[in-house]
Amino acid sequence: MRKRVLLLLGAAVTALSLTGEAAPAAAKPAPAPGAPIVRVTEEAAPPNAGPNASCPIVAHGYSGAYMCGTRVILVDWYGDGRRLETFVVSPVRTIWHAWPGSGGWHEMPGRKTGDNMGDAWWSGTATRNISVWANHPTGYWCISDPGSGWTGVWRDC
Repeated sequence: MRKRVLLLLGAAVTALSLTGEAAPAAAKPAPAPGAPIVRVTEEAAPPNAGPNASCPIVAHGYSGAYMCGTRVILVDWYGDGRRLETFVVSPVRTIWHAWPGSGGWHEMPGRKTGDNMGDAWWSGTATRNISVWANHPTGYWCISDPGSGWTGVWRDC
């Protein structure tokens, strides 16, 4: 028995409803969590800057300070500009973040100290995560937002 294969190259198919009218286009699905756009900037500390020197930062219209020579992480959580958030290590090693409409910089819950920002990512379907490098105790520490706000619980990761 011979099988026939029909190839349609360059053909467009229009979905028709029962009335013969073109069906409305399907809504564009929201981006699936798992790959936020993370932009990391890291500039060398100014010459003669001591340890934990303060460098100015403006993010989302809010002025603040971060520890010179550390990473600044700008996260576009959905990849389309709907949910932006910036994370920094302050000159006193606490972790701060700001986002559009936040009213300014806010210390992350849990009062964790760190020496450099790590990364940002989604886990599961709705949990945002960030990591911070700490020299003492040495290692990466993570915090999560399961959709109801940052938990304030830092864990070894």
